[in-house]
Amino acid sequence: MKQLPQHLTFLVVAFVAGLHTTACPAQNDENSDPAVAQSSAASGDAASALDLPPIKIDRRATIKREDWFVRPWIMHAPAFAIADNLYYVGNQWFASHLIVGEKGIVLIDTPHKEHTYLLLESIRSLGFDPADITLILHTHYHIDHTGATRRLKEISGAVAGMGAADIANLQKNSSTTFTHNRENETMPYFEMFEVERPLEHGDIIDLGNMAIHCHHTPGHTAGTMSYSLEVTIDGEQHNAFLFGGPGLNFLKLDRLYHEGAEEEFTATLDYLEAQDIDLWLGAHPFVNGTLGKYEKVLQGIKPSPFIDRAGWKRFLLVKRRDFEKLVAQKRGEANK
Repeated sequence: MKQLPQHLTFLVVAFVAGLHTTACPAQNDENSDPAVAQSSAASGDAASALDLPPIKIDRRATIKREDWFVRPWIMHAPAFAIADNLYYVGNQWFASHLIVGEKGIVLIDTPHKEHTYLLLESIRSLGFDPADITLILHTHYHIDHTGATRRLKEISGAVAGMGAADIANLQKNSSTTFTHNRENETMPYFEMFEVERPLEHGDIIDLGNMAIHCHHTPGHTAGTMSYSLEVTIDGEQHNAFLFGGPGLNFLKLDRLYHEGAEEEFTATLDYLEAQDIDLWLGAHPFVNGTLGKYEKVLQGIKPSPFIDRAGWKRFLLVKRRDFEKLVAQKRGEANK
């Protein structure tokens, strides 16, 4: 069994079944988020009380997976500011965030290469030039977080950063990048790129007027990185955090699994629960209801719906419950 990173302390946490049953609604799909649903329902009531017209930006439910690459334009989502110098530039399914500092512009994650033009237009629509990007950070090496990086590097000359423990998997043409198109005939070929900046826990990226802190949060992959920074909304400071690996599909698909993943993810959840976070970002927009929250911003709801400390805590409760359930199932199948 691999040794856990030093900053993650493995804790055995016992949960009361009744608490889970009442506090955490059922989550049948890793792409659904009951915390977001609950938060959305509450905000919807507020919108009704204000007699505001409905604004629908989140169209993910209407988009078929088989259309992701043959009809990429349907993935379009508006680009917008989440906080001062922090922007969403992703699409309906795949998140990308832009951080604009005095010493450079940082992009976190890129979508599939077929969606490159959507990413470029989102960045331009905010008044920024993709050619000015200086650093492309990645939460992990899977293709839906790295697919357009080669093209963005060629446009901008930016340096690529990734968790050190993930770089080898990226470079060896792992099936999780679908480099050989073996797992799914509709999945595009991967365009390889160089990672010039291996990241470790505790690394700090200085942007002059702000700093991005790197957190090694393994489990989803061995080198999953999360990122935090202080941001300002309406003159008030908030702790923003992007958890880089919330998906539990590594327990469902053998090709995504790595030795020690269960122990790593348990320790990661313990680590996340200890963080003081009031503005959480999604590694995918559906993880935290990014687009739904923006709908509420447009409706004039204050304070900003992106300030969501309670939603973050609910998310962690549900994530741990679902994780422990999958681990129990996996162990039960192994013992048959």
